[in-house]
Amino acid sequence: MSSHKRHELPPGLSPRRRRSAAAVGLGVAAALSLAACGQSSTATGDLATGPQLLSTCHGKPVAAMVALDVSGSMDEERKSMAKRFFMLLYLFLTRSYEHIEVVFIRHHTVAKEVDEDEFFTSRESGGTVVSSALELMYTIIKDRYPSSQWNIYGAQASDGDNWNDDSPRCRELLEQSLLALTQYFAYIEITDGPPQNLWEEYTRLQTTHGDAFAMQRIATPAEIYPVFRELFKRRVQP
Repeated sequence: MSSHKRHELPPGLSPRRRRSAAAVGLGVAAALSLAACGQSSTATGDLATGPQLLSTCHGKPVAAMVALDVSGSMDEERKSMAKRFFMLLYLFLTRSYEHIEVVFIRHHTVAKEVDEDEFFTSRESGGTVVSSALELMYTIIKDRYPSSQWNIYGAQASDGDNWNDDSPRCRELLEQSLLALTQYFAYIEITDGPPQNLWEEYTRLQTTHGDAFAMQRIATPAEIYPVFRELFKRRVQP
């Protein structure tokens, strides 16, 4: 689905935080723009030259796949942090690219594609089968976004509390299917506890697919912006 509505930054941010968020978002947009053009980037360079870089890249349109875990173990505080992370990504992608489609996926035991309003506001919950989101993401890409015509990016947020036998399935889906179709895929684990079984499985992916896959943990709201910057400052292979 195409997304043209403009969301504001989360309420309650101080002026300093708003300036920081704007700078981070500019860095993200510039990094993705460079990736689509097959160039490398640095965090400081992106912040200084983002608008010029965006205006000079005439590559394929961008499709961004975002998946949010809304299972019962993702309490409202964790969901709020995940949504704030995705709000930044969504806001700056849609403001920076003329040709972009954002696909929103929510999941508990079952995944479904939703519009942006339901993605950010629905309070639906349930059990946890993370692979359902990855399977749906793969189906959508294959049906609507051929990689020969689109630059595709993925982002997934969860607390990592998944059925033990499903986490290896998630790693396999990424390793054998999704990473071959996407320029870059980021996993964000929202928890202040020890790493969960999904994190442990994904660690193996980071070792073998470090150019196309990255992962970070967020424990408190203060970590959202640093993690956001770290995930998207890096080079992404086209």
